Amino acid sequence: MALQLGATLRNTMAGDIVTAADGGTITIFSGAVPANCAAADPSGTLATATLPSPALTASAGVCSKAGTWSFTGSGAGTAASFRLYTSGAVCFAQGNVTATGGGGVMEIDNTSIAVSQNGTVSSVTITVGGA
Repeated sequence: MALQLGATLRNTMAGDIVTAADGGTITIFSGAVPANCAAADPSGTLATATLPSPALTASAGVCSKAGTWSFTGSGAGTAASFRLYTSGAVCFAQGNVTATGGGGVMEIDNTSIAVSQNGTVSSVTITVGGA
């Protein structure tokens, strides 16, 4: 049997993720998702943006994008991964990027990013494990 966590703990953990996002930033990369948040940033920075406040909401152990997340391209390439950073610039979450409807942890309106191109994050879903 797999480890299961109680709903109260999962909701507390999701709340901690919401708190970590407050005042933080998002960076989108063309490189693949690293092994973990402690690893070096992926190659190919395409865009960095400040997150809105609140940036995430939590319900039943799942964090979802809140508000409007927009960015402007600072590099050119195809988005493949992202990292979320606290206000202290510590990576606390990362994942893959797909176009809207593509099923990525983060979905954006257009994965082909150009310098000075404006873009929008359509969804981000972070699910706390142990359900």
